[in-house]
Amino acid sequence: MTPAIVLFAFAGCASTLPSTSARTLAPGRYEFSGALGTSAAGIEGGARAAPLPVVELGVRRGITDDVDLGVKLFEAGAQLDAKLQLRRRERGWSLSLAPGVGYLFAMTPVATTQLALYAGYVTSGGHELLLAPNVMALFGEYDRAPWDIALGTSIGFALRASAKWKIMPQVSASRTMRDPVWGGGGGVAVVRSW
Repeated sequence: MTPAIVLFAFAGCASTLPSTSARTLAPGRYEFSGALGTSAAGIEGGARAAPLPVVELGVRRGITDDVDLGVKLFEAGAQLDAKLQLRRRERGWSLSLAPGVGYLFAMTPVATTQLALYAGYVTSGGHELLLAPNVMALFGEYDRAPWDIALGTSIGFALRASAKWKIMPQVSASRTMRDPVWGGGGGVAVVRSW
């Protein structure tokens, strides 16, 4: 099994599952999240990694009406991102861009940069369907090439349990472009806002 498969299996779920909303947090507000899930990866027509557990902890803070910052830690690394509001609706479609950077340390260190588009549809009950296509650049000695590009997408549904709690089942899939490695996973996040 190549290091790329193991790395992508660890990173595939945690780095692409957003556990958040397409809407930015209000200034000074916080959101804490924890997620449990699984991810797997493989080379097209070749080796595959067995499903691996994913554990993630994250925190976000509203900076302005249109910007919030987040950090998350998972078993294979860490990620820092910003969410920039493009369109905000209390009901209907909201859009935001989320540029980020990360560091993965499963088997070999890899730096990442990522750009996701969050498209969220909020229902009258406050639940939200979240679609999150993304592109990620990976830099490091993780296989035959010193860099690669991964394209992916996530889909989740945030069930609003109360004004401060939501439960978010979600799935993701991604594929690198240079080495034909695919990855995917799913999980459930619990999110608490303050």
